[in-house]
Amino acid sequence: QNNAHLQGFAALRPLRLTLSFWFCLGSASFCKTWRSPFCAGAHAQMAPSTFELVTVAAATSAKRTGAGPHLVFLLVDDWGYELWPGRGAVAGLLPHIAEHFDAGGVTLDRHYTYAYCAPSRQALMTGRLPIHVNEQNSVCAGMPVGMTTVAQKMRAAGYATHFIGKWHCGFASPEATPCRRGFHTSLGFFMKAHNHFSHCSFTKRKSAHVRGEARAQCRIAPDGSGRELSDFFVGANGVDRPMGAAHPAVRNRTYSTALYAQEATRIIRSHDSEKPLFLFVSFSAVHPPAVERILPSSAPPHTGIG
Repeated sequence: QNNAHLQGFAALRPLRLTLSFWFCLGSASFCKTWRSPFCAGAHAQMAPSTFELVTVAAATSAKRTGAGPHLVFLLVDDWGYELWPGRGAVAGLLPHIAEHFDAGGVTLDRHYTYAYCAPSRQALMTGRLPIHVNEQNSVCAGMPVGMTTVAQKMRAAGYATHFIGKWHCGFASPEATPCRRGFHTSLGFFMKAHNHFSHCSFTKRKSAHVRGEARAQCRIAPDGSGRELSDFFVGANGVDRPMGAAHPAVRNRTYSTALYAQEATRIIRSHDSEKPLFLFVSFSAVHPPAVERILPSSAPPHTGIG
């Protein structure tokens, strides 16, 4: 499904933006850098870490043009190394990624990520090795609030900064959430895993078929009410607010990948091209739970990814 929704980014060809894409597979040990073929502008030089790579790109471009490039960073959890085109994937399985990322970019495949979710993204956020940030992968695992993030660096350099998707960098206090760590706006979920349709916090109990979907079980509130614990927030002006059913994506059970791709596309389309953009999109699929929409028996057969 991630592959299909990348068509939304490909559809941005008419925009006059310098979009440099960074595509990182959270547990697959490599990253991808790609500059859109329909844009002009500076392209980053290699640097020891993705954190340095992004900030150096912005600083270098600013010296030459007076403004940094627009940067979109895509992070995907639990994507197997062999699923990347040219790494053993079934031919034709991921055509949009093969066309727009693999064929037009540079692959960095020398163990650039950690083996788990939280250490991977927190290392990217801070530019530090996981052993110096956090090697825990618990639900509440977070970055020390005193550490500077790439979003804070980009914001200080004049960037509009936006976060979308899986955070998993801490939520035990307001200071640990995206809009206190350098992002102007945010939309996503705080913890380790959630149901991709209902956006509730996921637990590893047995799945069930509910409301026409194969549905992962939700955590239940400890107050005896039996209500599901929602894990969905929207942030702006320094505050990340839990939304639950107050947000239409939760009420409509919008699939997470579709939601994040739509929000990213909306931000890019509405962005003032005169101001540099830093957009961090953290897709939660293919991370468990493995849930899917169950089509009626009368529906046509599904013939491909997405």
